[in-house]
Amino acid sequence: VLVDNMPSINVLTDNALVASDGVLIPAYAEALSVQGLDRLQKQIDSVREYFGTVRILGIVANRVEHNKQADAMLEQLHGEFEDGLGIPVFDVYKRVDLQRAIAAQERSIFAAEELDSDMAQVIAEIAALIDDELVGQAND
Repeated sequence: VLVDNMPSINVLTDNALVASDGVLIPAYAEALSVQGLDRLQKQIDSVREYFGTVRILGIVANRVEHNKQADAMLEQLHGEFEDGLGIPVFDVYKRVDLQRAIAAQERSIFAAEELDSDMAQVIAEIAALIDDELVGQAND
């Protein structure tokens, strides 16, 4: 079951964190989003204190633009999470291919032959992480 919460920190977020086997956190490579991750980390620490383990599988930096601000935010995300905490950070750059796949509705980024996106590999890595960490764990 995939739980997709609103980007807010409240009791619903707490419940989702407690009920989940693993958490994949989407973020934008923008200052406000990175600051929001700091708030979320404090919330996760609070939930851990009362309810036990909250397993963060990774951070997905989504719709990343090619500019200096995004580069600086990605560097901060990778430094704090990947290098500092050992939590992988996936960089999903903004691509027209992804928007076309979503607009086509019946196709995915993998199924549409005319969509040869360099982001398909990153999305496949995220799927493999979820499969290894959660699906593989359930089958053991």
